[in-house]
Amino acid sequence: MKTAYSPSLARPARPMQPAASSQDGRGGLSVQNVVASPTLLRMVMLAMLCLAAFSVIVSLAGRVYGGQIRLGGNSVDTTRQEIVIANAVLNVPSNHIRLREQRVSGVSARLDLYALWPAMTGYALADRAMFEQKGDEVPRLLFISIEPQQMSRDMTGRLEPIYRQLVEPVGVPSTVPGLDAYAFRADRAVFNNETLFVASGVTDRPFVARCMSGAEAEEAIAPCERDVFLPGGLSAKYRFPAHLLADFAALDAAVIGLMDSFLAD
Repeated sequence: MKTAYSPSLARPARPMQPAASSQDGRGGLSVQNVVASPTLLRMVMLAMLCLAAFSVIVSLAGRVYGGQIRLGGNSVDTTRQEIVIANAVLNVPSNHIRLREQRVSGVSARLDLYALWPAMTGYALADRAMFEQKGDEVPRLLFISIEPQQMSRDMTGRLEPIYRQLVEPVGVPSTVPGLDAYAFRADRAVFNNETLFVASGVTDRPFVARCMSGAEAEEAIAPCERDVFLPGGLSAKYRFPAHLLADFAALDAAVIGLMDSFLAD
């Protein structure tokens, strides 16, 4: 049998209690609660410290990398790097080394350098426009690559056995006193648009260089090249502006002298 419902048996309803609130009378967070929370204070202080540290890091990075960007990958550092190539040890100032990744001591297969004619100096802020090929100055920058000897003869040594077979038999006096110009034969299909320059009347190791001609020469910064052998089984190929052919003897001596100064005793 079901018992009939009786109002007297029902539990009296409890009055609703106001829920605890973290808000003040205006609906915002209690200022007292915020100030009194140690955890929140620590979080705020930690965030401020992190922000300050980040600002310091950004400032330092701007000084370091900003300077490198302004130098365009070049270096004014004159610290010498000890670099081993083949059987030779070279001590080269960092500001003579073109590539940033090569400015470190150790063993290397190749070293790319540059020097400003006629002083044969490395990169300096005073010569920045010349090294970065900016402005209207006549180019005087030499590009020099040092690597192990790949052939049995340097360019002068290749004149008789190789180049004589590739050029026209008779050279013509060039616009540069002391140099004869030889055109490469069209039927050989090598060194197209190049001219071979040979020191006139010299039989014992004459100066020999190849230079681009035509439109290619006008667009190139250093359209001429020559390679020479160095002690220790090394070869140095240097590229230079065509107008420096006028000083070919002094140019060759300066390049060889600079390389000798880098070779360790």
